[in-house]
Amino acid sequence: MLYSERIESAQKEVVTLQDQLASLPDAEDVARVSDLTARIGEVKGKIFAWTEAEKALGDNAPITVPKERITVYSPAQPLPASAPKAWAQPKRKAAEPGDYVIRHFLAKTLAFVTKRPAEAVLEEHYGAHGDFEATRGVHDWYTRAATAPATTTTAGWAAELAVTGQGEFFNQITAGSVFQPVASRGMQITLGRYGQISMPTRAATPTVAGSFVLEGSPIPVRQAAFTTVTIGLKKLAVITSYTREIAEHSTPEIEMILRQLIVDDTGIAIDTVFIDNVAATAIRPAGIRAGVAGLTPTAGGGFTALVGDIKALVGALAGVNALRSPVWIMNPVQQIAISLTQNNDGDFPFQADINANRLLGYSVVVSSTVPAGMVILINADDLMVVQGNTPRFDVSDQATLHYEDTSPLQLVTGAQGSGVVASPSRSLFQTDSLALRMILPMNWALLRTGSVAWVTGVTW
Repeated sequence: MLYSERIESAQKEVVTLQDQLASLPDAEDVARVSDLTARIGEVKGKIFAWTEAEKALGDNAPITVPKERITVYSPAQPLPASAPKAWAQPKRKAAEPGDYVIRHFLAKTLAFVTKRPAEAVLEEHYGAHGDFEATRGVHDWYTRAATAPATTTTAGWAAELAVTGQGEFFNQITAGSVFQPVASRGMQITLGRYGQISMPTRAATPTVAGSFVLEGSPIPVRQAAFTTVTIGLKKLAVITSYTREIAEHSTPEIEMILRQLIVDDTGIAIDTVFIDNVAATAIRPAGIRAGVAGLTPTAGGGFTALVGDIKALVGALAGVNALRSPVWIMNPVQQIAISLTQNNDGDFPFQADINANRLLGYSVVVSSTVPAGMVILINADDLMVVQGNTPRFDVSDQATLHYEDTSPLQLVTGAQGSGVVASPSRSLFQTDSLALRMILPMNWALLRTGSVAWVTGVTW
């Protein structure tokens, strides 16, 4: 890489680190603040050194493409993957940390289709990119054992993955969902090799609140009560498929296709479980409304009903001191209704705030996954999200699948010879299709009761 390229890449890294520092959910996390601050200083030091080196080289700095290596292609000649792109092609967006995982997924898919090594696919698609070493390092981390210990500081060998890769990838697969913005305000833990974690939390009663006492009188002795929330991993999994022609003839758009497939298939699935009222089972986490009775909506419609419902929801959380990091969750219809609701003077008192995704100063998350007429208020501080080490991707063109997105069945049920075949089923081999499977261990739990209030059937 030229010094100018190194400087540009480092400047982008500084901006990313500064954004992470500014958006830390807990400013009291001194270790994390110190780590980010140190990394920013380290990268800025590199920028200074490379800038001075570029000045010292002056006119002797190497040109990007030597003249003797320039090749002119005729219109009939196909351009190699490493050839200069057409002038009309938009500039490639700089890679985000989570993109490295998507690239690994792409390499596995195209390697399977073309029967070539995944490393060759990576070289073909990303060899000319300035972040190729990081891309290859993350791919190696997934696909084979280390020949040297992976560290969180070695660029191109687990640094991008260990620091931000997994978290950023998880944010990408839940982009536009309810879960991601709410979970980002809560406690996020990676279990690694551990099967579960027990998190201590305060019980609502008794308290250790102080009392006024008469001079010389005995002071009350109070004892707080604690309980634990034990949480392990559940398996989040999804399969999607498309024809071999898409994989072979959509390059370079295949990366965007894979990303969209994952986002579409996974974000809605997580949201649906996250906001429902089903208790936890051996298979799935509990919905945040599980065991929480819905409030009665205020009748009459209009501004009075809107204010009544807001007061009831806020009051429910305030009653258990759960308003440290409240987040509203609602359907886009309710967001528009709040914006268009007038008071008795003909004003729109909530319009400016709700259009900025705020209500009473609390964040608002809007998604069509939330049923129309439902509004949820959750204290995100009481939400704990755990994840496994890595998502796992597999590709197949030999499987037979039951094409059911809600309650898939075994392909054949019942005794041998008299089983019922699940319908509709499809052979990937017969239809020349591919199946892409993602498995991501994850789970979530609320640390205490009373952290969620909800109402459905609002009249405004």
